[in-house]
Amino acid sequence: MAQVLKDELRNRIISAAKKELLEKGARDASMRSIAFHSSMTVGNLYRYFKGKDELIQYIVSPALYRLNDVIQKKTQDRLSLFEKTSVLGLTKKEMTSILDSLADDLTIIYHDYRDEMKILFLDSAIQTQMSTWFTQLIETLIYDVFDETKSHEKKVKLFSRMLAVSIFSGLQECFRCLEVHEFSNQDVGQLIRLYFRLYLSMLDFDLNKLTMEE
Repeated sequence: MAQVLKDELRNRIISAAKKELLEKGARDASMRSIAFHSSMTVGNLYRYFKGKDELIQYIVSPALYRLNDVIQKKTQDRLSLFEKTSVLGLTKKEMTSILDSLADDLTIIYHDYRDEMKILFLDSAIQTQMSTWFTQLIETLIYDVFDETKSHEKKVKLFSRMLAVSIFSGLQECFRCLEVHEFSNQDVGQLIRLYFRLYLSMLDFDLNKLTMEE
């Protein structure tokens, strides 16, 4: 009975937190307000979650774990959201096929975890985590798939970071538009597939041809 009551209270917290986060954003959401709408004291709320960051992480974790499972299966455990990868062992053709398939899965995950994905895109800490992950992936692709040498490491790092931030922002805008306009999952999947292919094509370059004058 005690565990049932505890689970019920936790579910009440999550429901109130989702509403607060979606209405006010991660920065302005208040633990005091979440406690109030959960019909409990702030002190009792902190018995369940140490702070807002932990609460947000708990809320978005089902969507992140689902996405991670998809990524691991598609790459045969070569790639994970939660681990740094230095070697993929994939050709450009194989990577293109994986990203094409992942685009469709992203729309399904967004459909199944709509609130969680919205909150994920609102939280600056998670945005930083995801941008860092994208940066590491892009670096790996440049060195492993496109055979760029390590002689331009600083440029590769900066270039990877630039692309990572723009990829995340683009996905954020894509899903935001999904809420405003009448796009089907298929339409959005096609747009994301095109988006991924565009960025993949941008990695096929030769830094040795770049000069300060250019």
